[in-house]
Amino acid sequence: RERGKFDEAIDLLTVAISEVPENADLLASLSHCYILKNDVEKATQWLGKAKVADPHKASVGWNEARLDLKLQNFSQAVNVAQKTNKRFPEDVEGMSVLANCLRANGQVEESLLFSQKALSLSPNYAESLINRALIYLIQNDKAAAHEDLEKAFHLKPHITEIWDLLIGLNLEFKRFENAISCLEKICEVDANNANHYTNLAICHEKLGNLDATVENYQKALKIKPDCANTHYNLAI
Repeated sequence: RERGKFDEAIDLLTVAISEVPENADLLASLSHCYILKNDVEKATQWLGKAKVADPHKASVGWNEARLDLKLQNFSQAVNVAQKTNKRFPEDVEGMSVLANCLRANGQVEESLLFSQKALSLSPNYAESLINRALIYLIQNDKAAAHEDLEKAFHLKPHITEIWDLLIGLNLEFKRFENAISCLEKICEVDANNANHYTNLAICHEKLGNLDATVENYQKALKIKPDCANTHYNLAI
């Protein structure tokens, strides 16, 4: 799951649950995988089974908050996360979940406090880095946001939600080599997105790498052949 291989994680958890069907942690973990896959129906189904098995488990509370967040029930997500945090105040995962819920609910300063606390205990917790970066963007501190997003990306390059933000900041700060390095990793995960190759072409052109520029515009056109802007840029 932590490496973004959600289907493999689901297969392993399904086997484990068949052997110990009342294990709330396993059931909640399976729900979490489906949340990450945006399958709300199955996430709800497995979280319900986890709550029946043991509603007081930390993993059950965190994933109930995550599911509420996914469903945009922001105030309910905060309520669940706060209650769970009171029972497990030193749980870094929980601090991160609560921070995400607070930010989504517009409680930015409180969210930042929990992200900072989580990162003081676990500096490489990618989700907390991302949440803090989003807060920095709200505060218009793009440099700090960029630093956190870069670190989070290198820890978990499969988190798609940060791709456009990170590449956009790299382009804005004219860090074209950084952008190329990130985009090459992104293309390994998502090879059929023309925008990634267009951005690669832009970065290579800025660095004077014209052969690579042409190559990436051609890759973009294979995926999206009717894009007028790409044809125009390739012609130039």
